[in-house]
Amino acid sequence: MAGRVFVPIGNKAQTPYYVKNADIHVYSIEELCYVICENAFVLEDSLRDRELASWVEKSLGLKDLSRDLHELINQNGSAGALAGIILDYTGNYDNKQVHYVENILQTGSGLTSYEKRRHHADYMLSVGKYIRAVEEYQELLGDMPDADRRFHADVLCNMGSALANLFLYQEAADAFAKAADLMPEDRSIILSYLAAVRMYAPAEEYVAFISAHPEWNRSSMELESDFSALEHDWNYSQEKMKVQEITGGKQYDYFDEIHRRIQNLKYEYRESASDEA
Repeated sequence: MAGRVFVPIGNKAQTPYYVKNADIHVYSIEELCYVICENAFVLEDSLRDRELASWVEKSLGLKDLSRDLHELINQNGSAGALAGIILDYTGNYDNKQVHYVENILQTGSGLTSYEKRRHHADYMLSVGKYIRAVEEYQELLGDMPDADRRFHADVLCNMGSALANLFLYQEAADAFAKAADLMPEDRSIILSYLAAVRMYAPAEEYVAFISAHPEWNRSSMELESDFSALEHDWNYSQEKMKVQEITGGKQYDYFDEIHRRIQNLKYEYRESASDEA
């Protein structure tokens, strides 16, 4: 959805519809869709509301959508199906996001509030919205009880992954370290922790760090093997060849190419920022 312009559909309501579980009033179908996408993990059956279907007709003037919603409610349709109809109607959402929302609403009834919130943060991580993901993981960690070590550790690991994708390796290492304290037997967490430390620490500091933890020698050797494989792939990649051509002045004008890449990064950032708003 990043960077897209939505064409308004229907009227802007004089009287808003109150989305109870999200605690927000909406005045248009576009606002309703946004609230559904951003709060799917807490809406559950609040969409199965005849008042909503009637509001869509009377206030927004969308009679055909209202009719479809009433019919689905009469058939005891799920909240996920209702959300899917609403999102599909606008044409502003791709199949991946529609299916995500439908799945959250259809499976949410069996999840705790913490599981729903984690699911939403995981989705933000999966689509590259790393800042949003970190914020939601932090809020979740501040609210949830510490009883379930596995769940707590998984949240910390996913937050560490989001931080690493933001190149905040030291902060990522802190998150992985806390997860490792909770699940010291999980080697995948140890590997993530070591990788984050290796990315931010100077070589001498990292060697000293590993020497102080002989119990992680095997994991550190496995990590070095992974790094060697990645380095090999990079050395034979098209991207490295392009970098060499730029810096060597063989094919590209250096400053023109750098400007082009900076412009692309700015465009990607604006797209990402538009989704964060």
